Amino acid sequence: MKSFSKIAFLLFLLSPLCFLPAQSTTPLYWTWEKAQKHAHAQNDPQKWDQELLEEDMEYIETDDNSLPIHAGVFPVALYDTPGTGGSNSSYFRKAGKSFMSKSFIVNKGEHNAVYLGEERLQEVYFTFVLLTDFIDTVNYSHATTYAESRNHPHYICEGTLKTQKQNIDFLAMMTGDRNNYAVINMRFFDLRFGQTILIAPQKDGSLRFLQVESPGLNSITAKAYVEKLLDQREILHFFEQAGNI
Repeated sequence: MKSFSKIAFLLFLLSPLCFLPAQSTTPLYWTWEKAQKHAHAQNDPQKWDQELLEEDMEYIETDDNSLPIHAGVFPVALYDTPGTGGSNSSYFRKAGKSFMSKSFIVNKGEHNAVYLGEERLQEVYFTFVLLTDFIDTVNYSHATTYAESRNHPHYICEGTLKTQKQNIDFLAMMTGDRNNYAVINMRFFDLRFGQTILIAPQKDGSLRFLQVESPGLNSITAKAYVEKLLDQREILHFFEQAGNI
């Protein structure tokens, strides 16, 4: 019986179950009950923020139609949000190649305070680093991006990036339950396994991606992080492949 117990124990250690990640003990802000209440509120005109809707209507004629998804104007239930921290654009020249990077940021609020701790006032939920052969320094037509907080506590961003021969469209989001995703030219990324995506367009029109885990970033540290990233030998090797533009 003792030898059988040892064998059973060894089999358990070798089973996939023992390699499952430990569940976080951090209390979840966005519970099922809150999500259900939020969904019902969006259907109830009595709960809509009419003042906010009127403010948004002032810009309805100026919406940028060049985005992958048209940013429409719509009513939402009254909410309290810290808003987006905007986006952080950077340009780099490394090893004779040009790069564009952008990070999308959410400010600290009730929905994420328990995850950020006392010191962090922002969080980056998506960063891309694009190898590019086209940067328009006059009209900045090489990139159109947009970030939205109207779906609080879900945050979303989108954009179109242009090289000389193709467009690269993206959509990224962080949900209230801390799930984090991106879609780039229909390639899906689970950003919980790395919020930084490196993009290397190919001469044949295809794309190569590399997903990188990044530390907790903010609007100040994002640029320095990408610059340091591009100094790493393995990252430059990815961008120096013969098939890249």
